[in-house]
Amino acid sequence: MLTLLNISVSAQKYMMVGKDTLPYKDKIEITYDTTYKDKIAYIKADTSYLEVCPSFEKVHGKIVNVTDSSCLSQGVWINYAANGDYYTGIYKDGKTAGKWRKYDKDGKLLATIYRPFYDNLKDNTPLCVWLGIIWMITFFLRSVSNNNIYNNENGTDFTVIRTSLLPKFQLFEPDELRHLLLCYFTIWFFKYKPVNRANVNISNILSIIVVGLPIILLIGLGLIDRSE
Repeated sequence: MLTLLNISVSAQKYMMVGKDTLPYKDKIEITYDTTYKDKIAYIKADTSYLEVCPSFEKVHGKIVNVTDSSCLSQGVWINYAANGDYYTGIYKDGKTAGKWRKYDKDGKLLATIYRPFYDNLKDNTPLCVWLGIIWMITFFLRSVSNNNIYNNENGTDFTVIRTSLLPKFQLFEPDELRHLLLCYFTIWFFKYKPVNRANVNISNILSIIVVGLPIILLIGLGLIDRSE
């Protein structure tokens, strides 16, 4: 991308027609009757320009500003402002990705712009949903393992799912409430009875997943598309 910094607005634009590469020409459409497109009315004899989707530009021998057959921007793009400043960065399927840089007309770097975190989150919604499901399952399994540990440690017989709560809406007893809070929110075990060694190992591994998965997700979404 750095080889494209000293550019001019005289870049040659091309269009793809079948397997041929031709100099770009605007395609004109003349309306022969009243039609409607995107809630806009075109009356008879109106002239409009149609975008030729498969197209690209050459700047210093480099191919940029590519649009595919679906009119989606792909790869390196250079967008010009009216005052001569320009922006350069990457498009993926019509969406900005990674770092975008703003330069003045003399090629001086003015700003580096990152894609908003929310956009990365929105574009990766299916992944986030699946990771959320995995996290909830892991969190529950960890509480079950902790339940066995604390029952063995304290000589109790509590459960992490209290079936009597739903029909009777009974309040938790202090010992039971403390037990549930420990089961759900204990992160790591350091001291325990030998009989609990297997459950403690399982709980500690599940705790690593419960704590680490959101951190990895947040870091990943923060760093995604930030490379060159």
